[in-house]
Amino acid sequence: MASRSGRRATLAEVKATEYRIVVIGELGSRYRATFEPMQLVPGDGETEIVGRIEDDAELQGILETIAALGLSLVSVNPVRRSETRSQVESRLFSSSDSPTRPTPEAQRQDPRHGSHPG
Repeated sequence: MASRSGRRATLAEVKATEYRIVVIGELGSRYRATFEPMQLVPGDGETEIVGRIEDDAELQGILETIAALGLSLVSVNPVRRSETRSQVESRLFSSSDSPTRPTPEAQRQDPRHGSHPG
């Protein structure tokens, strides 16, 4: 049995961390299953892959998947503790791949809504 200062104790103390991995390109819904349980947040020509990563092996596996898909990696960063999950989710639900209600401006310009701009 390893002591507290031994390698086994050190590995047991490693904590899971939320990460934000950014790749070039706006990944669509067909990639969701590939990166589950991570969340995909596409926008502005990039996609954030956000979620909890349990250890270095899991992080390495995600990076290998990105490379195997031929995606260009922009950055890999732990999510700051000051950024709450709700802030990440607000970006997720405002992404172009998520269902959203049209803005009043878009409704006025859309002939299906029965009104046309002046």
